[in-house]
Amino acid sequence: MDKDHYDVLVIGAGVLGIFAAYHALARGLRVALMEKDRQPQGASVRNFGQIVPSGLSQQWRKHGINTLEIFDDLAKTGHFSIYKHGSTYISNRKGETQLLYERHELDHHDGYNSEMLSARQVLDLYPCLRSEYTMAGLRYEREYSVSPYAFMNELLAYMQEQLGLQFFPGCLCNDIQPGPLRKLKASSTRGQMWLADRIVICCGVNYQLLFPEHYDGNEIKVCKLQMLQTARQTKYSIRGNLLTGRTIRRYECFEECPSFRSATVACEADKASALGIHILLKQMPTGEVILGDAHQYVDYDGDEAFDFRIDQQINDLIVRLSKEIIYLDTWRIANTWTGFYSQTALPEGILDFQNETGVYFVNAIGGKGMSAGPGYMKSFITKLFA
Repeated sequence: MDKDHYDVLVIGAGVLGIFAAYHALARGLRVALMEKDRQPQGASVRNFGQIVPSGLSQQWRKHGINTLEIFDDLAKTGHFSIYKHGSTYISNRKGETQLLYERHELDHHDGYNSEMLSARQVLDLYPCLRSEYTMAGLRYEREYSVSPYAFMNELLAYMQEQLGLQFFPGCLCNDIQPGPLRKLKASSTRGQMWLADRIVICCGVNYQLLFPEHYDGNEIKVCKLQMLQTARQTKYSIRGNLLTGRTIRRYECFEECPSFRSATVACEADKASALGIHILLKQMPTGEVILGDAHQYVDYDGDEAFDFRIDQQINDLIVRLSKEIIYLDTWRIANTWTGFYSQTALPEGILDFQNETGVYFVNAIGGKGMSAGPGYMKSFITKLFA
């Protein structure tokens, strides 16, 4: 039985769990990280990899800015697949263009740098864009994109090799109880045991595995993502994160704009909207382009169940809409996949609480995990050890 003692034991190696461990290690603490799979498998490695604080609400943007500062530090090490190529929102309707101008004014007031671009400037920056689609753009130079699967595994390796993380993959925690000397004791299905001063649970969509009763009444939904990746492009290129008009009508930051309601009401409801599709585009360093994505929600405890299969109808619709926006030299699809994340409808936008035994729960951050999760977990660990 492994009776080693840790200052912090983190359960779950998604973006919240990994960065909880990262910030605890940065404080010089002894940290263990448990993950039920051999390596991260959830939405934290099955997403676009766009680090876009620009899309966050005012409530969350401070965590997004802190996330950018964390990525600035990580980029300096040269160990990670992260790229500071910026983000650009593209409008193709008057209402969307008005939202871009209003968001730019709010950015100026908030001190978050953005630049309005004319249609000509956007087309110069993105020769792959169709001119008939493009009306204006809003550019954020400071933002990052990552290759999420590569990045998360690179970060795990770095934390083990450089920061002293003890990583336990393939370990499913099945019990947490008070231990000796006022410690907490965690056990795995393999009969392993860990002692820790504090335990932080970040189980993502698998929150029902430990203390499911603590999540009752927290308005949790599970979101199914669906996205695609083309074959390698050799002619056209996309610089950074490209976010289109449907994203402008969906992202929380634009809800703060005065004309948001009138701009969205003026747009017809269609099948893509009903499926939660808003077209995002990002090119991999090796030339492939990621297209997506779709969002479908169900209540985790409801009667409706997810179909875990890839929906070809959704893929076809994403490709058709993308062809209306950009040119590519090949539209051959090399890969397609789904991802699942948990999300709370509570105003806080995340579940962050402690139970009676002193175990901490951080979960259900929704689709803002990559853009705000690293910064949020820095503030969480800071408060935990204040």
